[in-house]
Amino acid sequence: MPQYELNDAFGQIQKCQFCAHLQAKGEVPACCDVCPTGASLFGTVDDLQKEAENRLAGKPGDAYVYPRGELGKGRPPHEKPLPKYQPAVYGVDDGGGTQVRYLSAVSFQSLGLPKLPKTAFSAVSEGIQHTLYKGMIAPIALLAGLVFLARRSAVKHAESEGREDSGERS
Repeated sequence: MPQYELNDAFGQIQKCQFCAHLQAKGEVPACCDVCPTGASLFGTVDDLQKEAENRLAGKPGDAYVYPRGELGKGRPPHEKPLPKYQPAVYGVDDGGGTQVRYLSAVSFQSLGLPKLPKTAFSAVSEGIQHTLYKGMIAPIALLAGLVFLARRSAVKHAESEGREDSGERS
């Protein structure tokens, strides 16, 4: 979530850097390290996806042992009944896939997460660019158009100068 730096007269809006200073030391981001319920976890995308699938496979109301901190290395687990999750994991395919996974008992849009298409916007623009530039067709067509316009302009300019010259001699 973007935050404004209030302690600086020329503060900027900053986003979470996922505690890069802690990760550089081999530590876990603070939000994951101190989360008492295991709602925020740290780990590889594959491990996080497996944990999400395990939670979705459970029956709502059954006791579940929630890992805490870093998956496989974290703090002692937390046991609590499973909620009734939405039947999807946000971030798997949304927007082409993300490195963050969300499980929720309420709709993802009510959490402020945008409804994203399955294909990333960058993949769509890349496809368009590859189509246009395949075989350099678009740049060659653009160059040909510019040469045509420049030549036409030069011919018109030469013709108009020719009329002026003939008019001066009369």
